[in-house]
Amino acid sequence: MKKFLIILSVIILTGCSFNKCPDGYNFNNNFCEKKLNEKAKERITCEEGYKLEGDKCIKEIQELAEVVEYCPKGYDKEDGYCILVDKYDAKYKLYCPNGFLEGGSCYEHYYTDAYYSKQCPDDYPHRDFLKENACYQWYDVYRVDYGLTICRSGWEQITSKPGYCGKRKYSTLVGVYSCFSGKLKDEKCLNKRYISAANREYEPCKNGYNGEAVCLKTDVIDYKKDYKCESGYTLDGINCIKIEEKETLTEQFCEGDLKPKDGMCIGVTRVPLNK
Repeated sequence: MKKFLIILSVIILTGCSFNKCPDGYNFNNNFCEKKLNEKAKERITCEEGYKLEGDKCIKEIQELAEVVEYCPKGYDKEDGYCILVDKYDAKYKLYCPNGFLEGGSCYEHYYTDAYYSKQCPDDYPHRDFLKENACYQWYDVYRVDYGLTICRSGWEQITSKPGYCGKRKYSTLVGVYSCFSGKLKDEKCLNKRYISAANREYEPCKNGYNGEAVCLKTDVIDYKKDYKCESGYTLDGINCIKIEEKETLTEQFCEGDLKPKDGMCIGVTRVPLNK
């Protein structure tokens, strides 16, 4: 019995075993090990903070845009608001304290004596100066034959109308009144003359302050806002965006537990003993 224990101890101490490692592996600390030494792989990557897009490395820089407050055209900044003072002409009515209104002026009526004269009545338009106060008209007018100038007995040739004969019918002159200017009214001439420009009566302004001929209307609104970026940035909403580009980097790497060294991947792989 003592001899058997001595033999078993020798086997354990000398590392002898009936288990076997796969080809290419060496036994070490109850495992089978194989040293690896292979060429490192390469991949395209970017500097920290950049991301790969296509064949470029890009980084998006985002900042808040500068807020620019402004007022619309015609408005002025005042006490944190935009204020517009709009002026427009007040409405008015024209009136005359005396006389009457015509256009934009005041006139008054006045009378002058009409001119009296005697004239022929409208239906007796011709004057016979050989007779006193005599006016006549032609009647029973007829046309004579071509080339003849002799009228029938009792008719006479109408000098103002060659080729015609007629009889005269008489009336007397009548007295009439007439005006060189103005209108005839009751044997008088009614005229008008300028007095002055018409007065203006301004209506109250419906909005704003009444400055008689001018109405003032005030409109108050909040500031308008706009956003501004520095040169090289693009406005996106309320942010300014700038895209920076850099060239890609080539990086060596190893798979698994292998470590890169001088362009190679070095490491040890272990597998259990074959039983």
